[in-house]
Formats: sequence, structure tokens, C-alpha cells
Amino acid sequence: MATSEILAALGEYLQGGEQQGFGSKDPWAGISGEGGLEALLEKLAMNVTNEQECPDEDCALSAMQMGTLAASANLNAKESTAIRIYMMIAYNEHVSFYREGLASGKSAAEETKTKMGAHGGTLPAHEFSLQIEQEKGMPWQAVVVVTSVMYRGVVPTATEIDKYGYGSDPALWTSTNLDRKAKKKNFNDYLQAMDSIGYRDLLLKGATRMSQNKAWAPYAATLMLFVNKLSSMTFDQNRGDLFLKYCEEHMEAHKGEGLYNAVRPTDPQILEETVLSQKNAPKASETEGLEKKMDKRFEEAQATERSLKDMLRAEQVKSAEMKKKMETMERSIQSGVSGGEPPKVLGPPGPNNPCNYCGGIDHFARECPKKKIADEARAAKKKEAEKEE
Repeated sequence: MATSEILAALGEYLQGGEQQGFGSKDPWAGISGEGGLEALLEKLAMNVTNEQECPDEDCALSAMQMGTLAASANLNAKESTAIRIYMMIAYNEHVSFYREGLASGKSAAEETKTKMGAHGGTLPAHEFSLQIEQEKGMPWQAVVVVTSVMYRGVVPTATEIDKYGYGSDPALWTSTNLDRKAKKKNFNDYLQAMDSIGYRDLLLKGATRMSQNKAWAPYAATLMLFVNKLSSMTFDQNRGDLFLKYCEEHMEAHKGEGLYNAVRPTDPQILEETVLSQKNAPKASETEGLEKKMDKRFEEAQATERSLKDMLRAEQVKSAEMKKKMETMERSIQSGVSGGEPPKVLGPPGPNNPCNYCGGIDHFARECPKKKIADEARAAKKKEAEKEE
């Protein structure tokens, strides 16, 4: 059954009935994010597989069928209220049957929690659908669409959405395998080639395709917001590689679940770990340069230390020589030499330190035997001269 035929059948029912009670007012104005009746029909048709499931005339059965569809269509409060008011005015004779259909549809949804889709997906029943919409800010069908666009840039058909369901991995879809055979790129191809620009273009083109369907247009805007925010933190700061890195971690953490949510499309924890932390970390070239600078400073410090040690040793030598000279002077003073310049005594008698009287190298002048004989002769001569006087 073609989706267009199901939409036509639902539209015909919601545009029929007794319209006089509305006057010139459009009962569907402002419904589904300004999408009007067409956007509402998309939601109602999401779980319909056969035209026979659609209401088709003014009767109790059709009213009950409309209630059943409304119960399983993931409508928000405004949409549910609009249909209830429409049934009360346009099909007032059968509004009680609409309520019965609504109640039975909700009951059936609760009894049948979920059905399994292909490749790990589920087809959420009413309660689970509401839970997903509250968490993600969009119906589960929209999550499947965003997931497909993020992986392969393609908006899935209604048949694919119903087949694979929420949480399914698009890498395993039959259509993805056909894309591979046709040499069409998906996320893994861009990741392997580290082609961040190519992948971002894939997302932008996919979001544009989504926007062409009124049912997906609001969520295409969310995907655009995601691309713009992440680009400002990566490409705009010359770190396009981190755009791809974030998407890799995000798609692994939220496999089959599209974006983080409609209000905040980027996951703050993954953003912190993969983008902000790596942006603040020094690049390899910067680290290498820093290591070279540290090595150079270390070598300079070692050279300075060696120079200081050499200077210290030189000062120690000078100090030892000065001390030796002082000791020599003290010995000269103690030997009784006075007046004039004290004799230079540099050590014991020897070739470099001979006797000042006879030049002998085995004694000093005070111990010289020749000097002693000469001194005795002068003393005797002086004594003899004194007697004669």
C-alpha cells in the first residue's frame, strides 16, 4: 500500500464530517509545528500499513478506527486535543465510539510493549514511544531518520523505518549494502580517509533532504544546529579533525539513537572528552619543540655548573699559594732577619735555595762553616787591636 494513498484516505476523513460548526476557521491551523493537517497526517499514518485501517465514512466503526490510530500515533497534547475537538464537532453522533477506539488503542499499546525490528531495532509501542519522545525531543521515527542521515546521508523510506525500528544500526541495513555496491560513501569511509569536510557535507546534504519532508523538517533543523555548533568548535578553530572524532565517539555511544536530543544535539561529556580536552592539549610539534627547549636549558645549566666548578678550583689554588707565601714570610720573620727586604726562603737548602754566604746547597748562611770561621777571625782581630790601645 502506497503511503500517499494512506495519507489521502486519512485526509479525506479529517476534511469530511459536519464542518459547519467550525465556520470559516481551519481546525488544523498551527498543528504539528505549523505544519497543519499534512504534518498531522504524517504522524497518524506512521503505523498504518493498509488503507483498510483508515476511517472512510461517517459511521461508528470509522470513529473507533480514528481513535485507535490517534492512540498509537505519538501525538502531542495539542494534536490530541485538536482531534478530540474535531470529532466532537464534525462527528458528534459517533464521538463516544472515538473515545472507545482511543481507549482500546492505548490498552493494546500497553499490552504490546514493543516489537522487534531488524538489526537490533525495536518498534516501540505507545508508552515506550512517549518515553523516547520525551528523552529525545522527537518521535522515534524521526530518530531513525536522523540516524540514517548521520551514517549514510540518506532519508529512509517509511517501509525502512517500520522494518528496522528504533535503535537499529544503519550500517547493517540492506539499503546500505546496496549503497556500498554502488560505491556510495558512508560514515566509515569518511572516517577511514579522515575526511572531515566530506562528512560534514554529507550531513548538510542529508539535512536538506530531510527538510523537504514536512514531517521531518523540524528535526532537519536540529541536525543543522548540530553541524553548526560542532563546526564552530572544530572547523572554525582549525581543528576539523575533531569534528570527525566527535562524531565517531557520539555514534558509538548512541548507536542507532541519532543525536543526543533535539534541545542539546551535542553530548556534553563526549564533547569535553574528544574536542575540548584535545584542543587544549599541545600538538605533537609543540611538544617536540618544548622538549628541545628543555634539553637546551639543561645543557646550558650543566655548562654553567662546570664553569662554576672550574672557577672554584682556581680560587682554591690561589688560596693555597697565598697561604704558602704567608707561611714563608712568617718563618723569615721568626729567623731574626730585620731591615730591608726579608730573604726569600722558599723551602729547604738546595740548588734553588743556596747559602747566601758561600753558595753551598746543603745549608743556610746561619749554619755556614766558612762564615763561622770568618766571623771568629774578625772577632779575634778586633780584640787584639783593643789590647794595643
